[in-house]
Amino acid sequence: MEIQRRSSFERDRPFLTGVIIDFWWAFVNGDPIWLLCLPTEIVDAIVGFLPSPVLEILTHSPTFDLMARKHLKSRLSDLMKTWHLPAEGTLTMMRRRNTLLSGSAALQIVDPSSWNPQDLDFYAPSSEFAAVCAWFLTQRYTVSDELTSEYMPQTLTGNDFEFGDDLVDLQHNFPRLRVHASNCIQSVIRLVHPDHPKTINVIQSTSEHPVAPICFFHSTLVMNFVTGNGAVSLYPGLTQDRKGMLNMQLNPPLEPVAETIFEALDKYQQRGYSFFQGSDVEDVEHLVLVPLRGDRVPCAVERLMQRDLDDGKASSLAFDARHPVAVFPALRWSLSTRVYTDDGYYDVGASAEVCQDDEYVVYANDIAVKRVRMAPEAL
Repeated sequence: MEIQRRSSFERDRPFLTGVIIDFWWAFVNGDPIWLLCLPTEIVDAIVGFLPSPVLEILTHSPTFDLMARKHLKSRLSDLMKTWHLPAEGTLTMMRRRNTLLSGSAALQIVDPSSWNPQDLDFYAPSSEFAAVCAWFLTQRYTVSDELTSEYMPQTLTGNDFEFGDDLVDLQHNFPRLRVHASNCIQSVIRLVHPDHPKTINVIQSTSEHPVAPICFFHSTLVMNFVTGNGAVSLYPGLTQDRKGMLNMQLNPPLEPVAETIFEALDKYQQRGYSFFQGSDVEDVEHLVLVPLRGDRVPCAVERLMQRDLDDGKASSLAFDARHPVAVFPALRWSLSTRVYTDDGYYDVGASAEVCQDDEYVVYANDIAVKRVRMAPEAL
């Protein structure tokens, strides 16, 4: 009886099948280990299209660390070249002036897609705004338009509110509240270059914190930013899923929504993104109702912040492992929320809490919360 010798492939087939299954399982579950089975040149091409949260995972591997950081920085460099800006010079300016790049350009960097941004939005602290604008003028840009906020923030303290006996501590420790904050934007300079039609917008933050205006963006989809040292996505899971949670209430809105907001949402929907309305279920526990002095209804609301830059929920990736992405003052923020009560509902707008001059200041657009009371037969 002749014994058939099995080939090495046949002998190892159960092992190879298991390896293939393991790599396939890693692939469908977002584990970058599957890249190890591909040639280096193919891996390099693939990594160029990966979103920044996945690149951040790759940096834990000595094999892919430098490659991941290189691709992230090259995305920014390519954008700078398109706008006739020196990549290293721009990054140096951003580091020195604590300025960041946000908007659609930052989204393109953290989540590469086939569309191209039409402008670059740089956000600068209030005291650095003039210096940042002056730097772009040295790059042959000229001012084409200037917009200044029509509203001046009004400051309120704990003395402007009535507190019950159980909220005495809150009254004494109440942070300064600045309303009519105009999305934490003080002014905007639009710049143009003589050699191409694209524009640059330099946005002056109301405070010394350049991230504060981002907390008022229309949705979490565009709450990303690039500093002189790296990129940050504040809601990486949603962004990677190409979804955005709205930072406003639309069903139905109690506050008017600008037509430009709907145009922006439509623009991103045409690019393949989608949006959803956030739930208020988890937010109710984070609200403290504080009646305004001399005002019965509606109520002013001090919104306890739900997110902060150091809560570990954001995705952060530096261009160079030796330098952190950014060192910012403390910042906490909260998205718009609709709160349902026993007799109706009311809306609470977005807010941001900034640490400045060793004091916490809360910025909000409006505290005059509008309320809808339902008729008894509707309850």
